[in-house]
Amino acid sequence: MEPELSIDLKYLPNRTEPTEVFDAMSGYIKAYRALGQLMLDAVGQDERFEFQLSQIQSGSIISKLKAIPGRIDEAFKTHCFEAGNATLENLTNEEEIETEDQVDSMARLLEGRLSEGLDNPELISPYIDRKRFAEFLAMVSTANRNLKPDEKVYLNSDSETGQQREINTSFRFTGDLQNMFKGTEKSVEYELTLFAKTSVNEGNSVWNFRCEKMKQTFQARIEDKPWLEKYQNAVIAPIGPKDTMIARVAYDIFIPANNNKESVIRNARVIEVIDINRGSSYQDEIKSL
Repeated sequence: MEPELSIDLKYLPNRTEPTEVFDAMSGYIKAYRALGQLMLDAVGQDERFEFQLSQIQSGSIISKLKAIPGRIDEAFKTHCFEAGNATLENLTNEEEIETEDQVDSMARLLEGRLSEGLDNPELISPYIDRKRFAEFLAMVSTANRNLKPDEKVYLNSDSETGQQREINTSFRFTGDLQNMFKGTEKSVEYELTLFAKTSVNEGNSVWNFRCEKMKQTFQARIEDKPWLEKYQNAVIAPIGPKDTMIARVAYDIFIPANNNKESVIRNARVIEVIDINRGSSYQDEIKSL
């Protein structure tokens, strides 16, 4: 059975400006869709997060939504709903978000929740794009502005039967979206020496790597399919904690305009696995192709 999300908007009797109620509901659906896409992208899922409307109930306005069936399994869809609902509920403690640090703090909480729903969190470190997360918060704020002070909005997924999560309709995003998380991004390709986090023969297509030269941990999709198939089938011996991988890696790097913030590696792909050094001492090598 496909997991389902309910958004319950309890509007005031004899409501003036009824279009505001429908604008608010539309805004919450769009915001949740943006959040769902963020969560999928954060774990390397090449899939679009879209809703289909399964039911509308009267009295209050209740929109019942299902994620459109695709390659994402039901368990992870359910976890996305639960993580998304909890993220929106967190705004109960936030009347206003204005700074990059506030956005970053909430994004880190969501990354932690996503890790809990992965079959093997050691393989993937979810990364939530901060700029897009700020845009999601702004969308929630815009939807909230359509409601009167005593109107309420609740979220519920069918995996959380009887547990309604209330959206703080007083929440406002007041940050400067245009100037938040500014920086430069470039695409590069290097030969890197990497430590790989993976359990014995459980390598899927997205791994977590540590590069000592760059002092960074990042996730990368392995696009060297022949090598990956051999590893998954135990033709290649398991990679241990002291082993290093020599690989050709392409990625985008975001360099913040604020020099006090770390650069962020995004969209990393292992184009070719060149060699595995078994238990050898680490050589800090990085050669531009």
